[in-house]
Amino acid sequence: MQDSGEVLESLRAEIDRIDDAMLDGLLRRVEVVERIKAAKASAGGAPFRPGREALIMRRLVAKAGGAFPAPALVRLWREIIAAFTWRQCPFRVAVAGGEDLRTVARDHFGSLVPLMPVDSAVQAMRAFTDDQAQLAVLPLPAEGEAWWRWLMGPMLDERVQVIGRLPFAPRPGQPSALLLGRAAHERTGDDLALMAIETLPELSRARLRHLFEAAEMAPVWLAVLEANGEPPMHLIELKGFVEDCLAVVPSVLAPARGQVLRAQPVGGYARPLDPAA
Repeated sequence: MQDSGEVLESLRAEIDRIDDAMLDGLLRRVEVVERIKAAKASAGGAPFRPGREALIMRRLVAKAGGAFPAPALVRLWREIIAAFTWRQCPFRVAVAGGEDLRTVARDHFGSLVPLMPVDSAVQAMRAFTDDQAQLAVLPLPAEGEAWWRWLMGPMLDERVQVIGRLPFAPRPGQPSALLLGRAAHERTGDDLALMAIETLPELSRARLRHLFEAAEMAPVWLAVLEANGEPPMHLIELKGFVEDCLAVVPSVLAPARGQVLRAQPVGGYARPLDPAA
């Protein structure tokens, strides 16, 4: 019969073998990523695929079945994914806000990707549009902030949209953020669309909410802008893939025809994990 010391040594040796196997798996992943990089170079594929990444996270969290904390598991794999993405195509991320938002960005993009701290969402968007950064992490708009109207403006090319909601695996007390970038929207089976809607003042938020709720689109208001006598602007998160939402929004808003001046998609992304996961 083995004594406790021998048992511990045997278990530690097993952990070492597991660690070696994990590293071997990562090295095999390097080889596959190099082949992906070559394929993308010939086919013109984009380096950022947030929908695909969300599917990976959901699959791994489901596979773990609660045996490993979801936020830690996601952070571990985010480190791996970001490092391999950076290996394919080095990039930088502009981050508006304070230290808490930089922590959210660091958790998502890992330790290798350079972050570019800036003081405001406007500065982050400017860094992005000037190609100083390839992605931008923006805080949710505070009351009265107007920066998000830029998402509807002609200064951004049509490929620039909100492509993610961070953190993907939220921990208690973490702030939420929007991820701005250029990436094709991909269906993940549980998606959210971000719509900017300009209305006449007489169309109330309650009426607008009722129209979307009647269509089972579960509206969540991220911001409302009412200032300087201009038409109210609503930034609303809706349940559904962005292209599907875009197709049905005209009929959903038809009862308020004449009171809706403009309805424009400004983003779409996979729904983050439930904090209880």
